[in-house]
Amino acid sequence: MTTLVPRGSRVPEVFHWLKTGFPFGLFADRQWLRLEDCVMDDKYVLRAELPGMNPDDIKVTIKGGELSIEAERSDERMEKTRSEFRYGAVKRTISLPPSVDPSAIEAHYNAGILEVRMPRRDIDEAHRIPVAKT
Repeated sequence: MTTLVPRGSRVPEVFHWLKTGFPFGLFADRQWLRLEDCVMDDKYVLRAELPGMNPDDIKVTIKGGELSIEAERSDERMEKTRSEFRYGAVKRTISLPPSVDPSAIEAHYNAGILEVRMPRRDIDEAHRIPVAKT
């Protein structure tokens, strides 16, 4: 019987990578939360792709000028022969534009899309600050 012995090489063995999943396996197991944003009328709108989620399992928070979206989908325990569904937790945090008014943010979930609407305020307006006599 013949056994193949790999030769020493400075170039990694591509077929070994394909068999082990490296480097692609490093990214395949990650949960990605895809986002898009736009400005509609006087609102900054952020949309997140979260298919198959229960709205009770989605958490949207704002702190220090950053908006965080967290969601988790649990695996239903049943006898499966194959599953390509993604289970587990995802989280994404983005910095918000300074013009966003955090006191009036609204979030809605429909057809696998989380939509967060944030009113914008005009930050270029001049505001007179009273000067107190001391």
